[in-house]
Amino acid sequence: MVGPHSLFDRARPPESTCRVLAACILLACASVASAVLLTAAPLAAGASNLGHTVEPGVGDGSTDGGNATARSLSAPGNRSLEALALPEDGTPASFVEHRDWIVLAFETPGLSANLSTASDLNASTSTDGVSVAIEETLASTGTGQRPDSVPVEAFTLVRDPATDRFFLVAKASELPNVRLGDEFRATLRVNASEHPDASSDATANTTVTVSEYLATVDGAAAGRVRAGQSMTAGLSGTTTAPEGTELVVRIRTGDGDDGFLRQKRVRVDEDGSWRVAFDVSDVAVGTEFEVSVLAGPDLIANEDAVVVSADAGDLEIVSFDAPSTVTTTDDYAVATRIANTGNASTSTFVAYVRDGRIVESRAVTVGANASTVVTFRTRAPSTADEYVHAVTLGTGERRNATLAVLHGDPTETRTSTTATTAEGTTANGETTTTTEGTATEPDEVGTTPTETDPQPGFGVAVALGALVATALLVIQRND
Repeated sequence: MVGPHSLFDRARPPESTCRVLAACILLACASVASAVLLTAAPLAAGASNLGHTVEPGVGDGSTDGGNATARSLSAPGNRSLEALALPEDGTPASFVEHRDWIVLAFETPGLSANLSTASDLNASTSTDGVSVAIEETLASTGTGQRPDSVPVEAFTLVRDPATDRFFLVAKASELPNVRLGDEFRATLRVNASEHPDASSDATANTTVTVSEYLATVDGAAAGRVRAGQSMTAGLSGTTTAPEGTELVVRIRTGDGDDGFLRQKRVRVDEDGSWRVAFDVSDVAVGTEFEVSVLAGPDLIANEDAVVVSADAGDLEIVSFDAPSTVTTTDDYAVATRIANTGNASTSTFVAYVRDGRIVESRAVTVGANASTVVTFRTRAPSTADEYVHAVTLGTGERRNATLAVLHGDPTETRTSTTATTAEGTTANGETTTTTEGTATEPDEVGTTPTETDPQPGFGVAVALGALVATALLVIQRND
């Protein structure tokens, strides 16, 4: 009969061997613990050297050491610089209202590691061959005038070394040498001979215009505005200009036999929208042109457009389902049903607009004599107020509603509001299917979070505990 300890006693090693074995196991435990700590402690998401929040994983740059990207964003001017979350609070924009923040976003691997202030980016004293120059464009400069420049020191530097990004942020109205209507180009340059991590020279630039007001043109978010070949081709949009402000809407194409320039004056409606119709029945389908919106002498919007066949389809907004009240801590969803009463399938864009800004847009195709439902999910504004929100089509049709945003408790879990669409019928009596969407917390506007991985290091922690238990058992048996 084998005694309770005979399995150990039969081949019991010398005392020195046991102690050596225990020491080895404890050393292995220490190594594993060190690896866990190093793995589980990267630069925290949201960390930056100036205390501003930087959202992880949002960027459009390359990870090649020889490449760089630059883009311009607009952030709400009613928020303090310290409260801005970048780039989440920024909206890609080539026009920035003078009351808002200009955000110049740059990305290239390793370049921000040694930057501490915006002055480090001055071309004459640049750090590691990295510099940013901000100069007025030739198109903005008057005849016979020299282009102005804006000192980079007029901006505040916000760094995010973990994602190879940095941001230059400034209130548009406080920048020196900047007047309403001025367009500036910000150019990032990396000199590979001075930059330790750059494999080649890199250059990236972005342009931005400072305006008294902003305007949007419906359809631009889908790539370009579509105007039906007709005598009443509708163009529409929104603006931050007050009700009654006179705008000039101009359509123009290049010189030559097919070139044209037409413009009309229109006043801003009570809800901040504008609408105008042009006769383009004599313009060939496929002709590309520009749509410009001016407030006084200032250009406040400029978008690419194209003439399309007027009988491709006949789209209309059947319904716009949205909550009337949310809180600042809510997620919510809106849904719209789009019907095509024409005899041909047609594509267009559908956009959700809030407070004069496009929150999200989506290209859709609707079959002949059919309808479809489009749902948008987003976060409520962080500022309590009453907002006008709407869905718009590329054809210019628009459906407005009012959204009251109340103060929410920031300590409570973000809640969701569900949007549903009622069952309906098509123009020829066909029943359409009902779709539902439930708002989820997005990583950023227009996206939903992906499933997260299990807690990092959990499996390693279990193995670590097993090693420690084994070491203690060996020591105990030796005593």
